[in-house]
Amino acid sequence: MSLNASIEAARAGEAGKGFAVVAGEVSKLAGQTVEAAQDTAELINASLRNVEIGISIANDTATKLNDMVDQVQGIAGKVKSIAEASNTQAESVKEMSNDIGEISSVGQNNAATSEESLALSYEMNEHANSLKGLVEKFNLKR
Repeated sequence: MSLNASIEAARAGEAGKGFAVVAGEVSKLAGQTVEAAQDTAELINASLRNVEIGISIANDTATKLNDMVDQVQGIAGKVKSIAEASNTQAESVKEMSNDIGEISSVGQNNAATSEESLALSYEMNEHANSLKGLVEKFNLKR
């Protein structure tokens, strides 16, 4: 458009001075448009680079989050195993406690029986001593 205005201004001569002014303004606007287009292109390219960086950061973050999820799942599995082992141990301790109670009961019965046996032994000893005394009173003739 600037070129057309310049050509028309040259043809018109003195009367085309107005075309020359318009051609100059159009040329100036065209230069500004080129600069604005270059600035816009640079901004778009910078935005594209920033988007690529953002995508890379987002991908890294997603990978790290997935790794964290995997680790948390692994920890949860270990905690579950520990809980199961703890329950098994608790059941074993309960069984052992019951067994110890039974052993204690048997031990108490044995102690009572031993005391009774001791009392009977003393009583038998007293009877034996009595019988011995009675037997000694007899005189046997040979």
